[in-house]
Amino acid sequence: MGSDEDRIVALETALAHAEAEIADIAETARAHWAEIEALKAEIGKLTRSMEAMLEEQGDAPPADAKPPHY
Repeated sequence: MGSDEDRIVALETALAHAEAEIADIAETARAHWAEIEALKAEIGKLTRSMEAMLEEQGDAPPADAKPPHY
C-alpha cells in the first residue's frame, strides 16, 4: 500500500486534471452560448424579413396553391 504522501500527490494530480477539464468545458459552454445568441439574432432577422415579404405580397395566393385549372 502507498504512503499517505503518495496518495495525496495522486489526489492533487487528479484534482488538477479535473480542474483543467472543468475550465475547458466552461469555455466550450461560453462559446456555444455565444453561437446560440448569434443564431437567435439571425433567426429574428430572417423572421422579420419573411414577415415583411408576406406583407408586401398582400392577397397573393400561397406559393404552394394549385392553379385554378386543377
